[in-house]
This record gives sequence, C-alpha cells and structure tokens, in this order.
Amino acid sequence: MKKVPCSGRTYDPSAAPVAMRLPWRNLTSLTLEEATGSPRLRHADGVACGRGSIRVQALDPELMEAVDQFMADAVMSCARLGPTEPAFREIGELLRGVATRPGLLTEDLLASLHGSASATILARDPAGPVLMLARFPDESPTPVHNHNSWGVLCVARGRDRYTWWRRVDGGGDTSHAELLPAEERVLNEGDLAWFGEPPHDIHSQQGIDGPAWELVFFGRDPNAQPRAYFDVDAGLVTYAAAER
Repeated sequence: MKKVPCSGRTYDPSAAPVAMRLPWRNLTSLTLEEATGSPRLRHADGVACGRGSIRVQALDPELMEAVDQFMADAVMSCARLGPTEPAFREIGELLRGVATRPGLLTEDLLASLHGSASATILARDPAGPVLMLARFPDESPTPVHNHNSWGVLCVARGRDRYTWWRRVDGGGDTSHAELLPAEERVLNEGDLAWFGEPPHDIHSQQGIDGPAWELVFFGRDPNAQPRAYFDVDAGLVTYAAAER
C-alpha cells in the first residue's frame, strides 16, 4: 500500500494492525499508538493519554475522550488520504461532531479567550497536527495572514465572515505579494471550511454581530514558525510570531 505523507511525517497504513470498530461513530479507526507503534504520551497534567495527543487546555473527562477520539480519527484520515480535499471533508465531518457537542464552550474555556482574535490549544498530536479553539471578534477583521499549514475549521458558536485570498504573483519575493480575494463565505454554527497547503492557506476572518468561536484542526503546528501578514493595499509582507 502506498505510504502517505501527513504533516511532515510518513505513515504506512499497511503496517497497522487490524482496525477496531468504534460504535459511537461506527467508523473504523486505530489509536495513534496502534497505528504507529509509538509509546503513549502523557497529558500536561500527567494523566496518561491513550490516543497520543498532548492537551494544553484542560477539558472535562467526557469532552477529553471526544477530543482524543477525534484526534485519532483525523490523523488516520490524513494517513489514508493525505492532505487532500477528500481528507478535509472527512476530517470536517469528524470536527463537526466535536464543535456541536453540548458543553464544549464552558465558561472557563471561554474565559481563556477574550479581547482580540486569539486561540488556545486543545490537543497536540506528536506527529504534528494540532486542534485549537479560536475566537474572532466582530469589531474588525483579522489581518490577512497565513498559517504555514493546511487546516479544517468548524464554527462552534456565532457567525464568521471567512475570506480566502489568492496569491497571484510569482511568490518569489518574500517581502512583497499581490493578493486578490478569491472567495468570501458567511459561516454559521456547524458550517465547515478548509484551506490547503501554502500558498493556499492565506485568509482573513471576522465575527458577525458578535464573536465567532471555531475549532480548527491544523496539519502542522501553526505556531512553530513566524506567520506571514499581508498588507493587501501596499503589497507588503511582514513576518511575526502568531497573533491571530
């Protein structure tokens, strides 16, 4: 079977043992430990994590299990399909199941995100993928920016004006870029969107009539390297640690 790259790491699905049946989603899946043979990691609080993800934001046990299950299924989707549109669709459906889950947005979790656009990490897979909860206020749009990764998002609460930007220059000049708005969508609760590998990961977002809260699954940690911020009018590109 063909080896499929996912977030910079190569998985060989043919090397995985027979999959177990997961009744709650009726999906065939493996834990990361079973699929890769990697040892179990531990949560930041020292609790063993059977799915192989490291949590940064503390969650209640029931939601923790749902997030762990999502991470295992999403990593396996990428392993089977690669970072492709079929994988994004499949991961999006899995993500919707978590984003629309009652009790996701607790007061403690919401309190961890306030003010301008911000995000908190819910889970981190050792192979690279990251699950974040992000908040986008309605006062002004985020700067046009990239993430250095593909990603899939689902609105958990509120409405989001999502604009995808297409780079139309050659891309050879790292300090200048010519961008055009390629698509603008209004996303409601439960709606999905995704973006591909760079340079197809350039976008901006803004809540509508209040903040928008979204779950975002990235193929690689978007905070691992400086993010590009685009001044569309001036055609300039600057780089800084992730702010939004």
